[in-house]
Amino acid sequence: MNVMKNKGRCSIGFPRGFRGAAACAACAAWMSGPRATAIVQSADVSGSPPAVVRTVEGELSAARVVSFDPRSGATVALGDGTRRSIATADIVSVAFGVGGEGERARGWRIRLQNGDEVCGWLTEAVEQSILLDTRDLGPIRIPVEAIGLILTPEATEGALSDRVAALERSEATDDVVLLSNGDSVSGFMSRLDHEALVLEGSAGPQRIAKDVFLGIRLAGERPAPAPRPHFRAELRASGRLTLETFMLEQGVARGLTTFGEEVRFDAGRIASVSVVGGRWQPLDELEPISATHVPMLNLDRPHRRGCNVVGGVLRVGGREYSEGIGVQSRSVLTFDLGGGVYENFVTSFGIDDSAAPEGDVSVRIVVDGAVRHSQDHVRPGRLYGPVRVELRGGRKAGGAEGASGEPSATAQLQLIVDFGDNGDIGDRLNWIEPALIRR
Repeated sequence: MNVMKNKGRCSIGFPRGFRGAAACAACAAWMSGPRATAIVQSADVSGSPPAVVRTVEGELSAARVVSFDPRSGATVALGDGTRRSIATADIVSVAFGVGGEGERARGWRIRLQNGDEVCGWLTEAVEQSILLDTRDLGPIRIPVEAIGLILTPEATEGALSDRVAALERSEATDDVVLLSNGDSVSGFMSRLDHEALVLEGSAGPQRIAKDVFLGIRLAGERPAPAPRPHFRAELRASGRLTLETFMLEQGVARGLTTFGEEVRFDAGRIASVSVVGGRWQPLDELEPISATHVPMLNLDRPHRRGCNVVGGVLRVGGREYSEGIGVQSRSVLTFDLGGGVYENFVTSFGIDDSAAPEGDVSVRIVVDGAVRHSQDHVRPGRLYGPVRVELRGGRKAGGAEGASGEPSATAQLQLIVDFGDNGDIGDRLNWIEPALIRR
């Protein structure tokens, strides 16, 4: 069972019947699909788990997804028997099985070069690929060229997290193996199975028993971003995957991974699926054109994306969030809006729970110099919003409006967090799930 790697790594063949013209046409057509409509009729939702469907206009709770196709969008059955059709470009995410208990991912963890992670039990490693048996997807074959990190079940223990994080950050030109005693060795992984791996080095092949190593960092280049549109699936017990296309009908989901593997599984095994590249543009994926931080007490804490300003989990009012921007007062983030590309800005905000009870800030959302939303004395324990701001410029360059009197195209969005009653003590504010909505 050889795992062979070289500069010209082979890729596995694409599955029949799913990739090709039909899938490409689906991806090309979905952005121009029909806008949401509602039709009252009886809906057969047998086999479809309950869901919360988040759209650019808001949330539909207590819903069931009857079908989903990139070309025609989603058909959603509501509790009153109404079926609603939603264009794919208008969907932000669908969270399935709302209220169900979470499941712990077990087994080996395969982290891909694009940041995805698949969890399961190693079955075989042969012909430049690894076969993983997962709880949600069943067996899935992953080409070695797509893999960045392989972690044994023991490597996920909390006490070892710092070592694993250091291994993941390493950028050596050779494969790096982290040993259980904290040491590491490098070379070229030529074999991997249930019992051991073989590392080729300057001194020849070295066999390393399974209970002696924790993880393997595979050398390789980061792949180009997945073409948009695409879909991000969070699985209940098997990690997350980026899918080039995603379909759901009669409680069965199927999709195509970025490494060419077709997956087919019960929709109840999906925690959520997000649409990437539709009208919803997460703000934390964009770089501000300027970021100003003026602390009161010489504390250098610039903004951070995907975590609070001190690097912890975004947590407001007892709830954790994966998307957002953490800042400390006084903070001014300025974003270039590209002049007319977006029509709305949506966000919630609140003091991070780690700052309780001292935090107190003032918040302003400014569009081209005009304050569109303000909130004084933002304090811990509460999530404010969501706030929806229309993005129409207040003036053109030089302060003039267009000849017709219509507002100019929007140029800039500013998110301002200012000192409150306690100076900057505890003023760790989180912008929660901030997003721009395309026209």
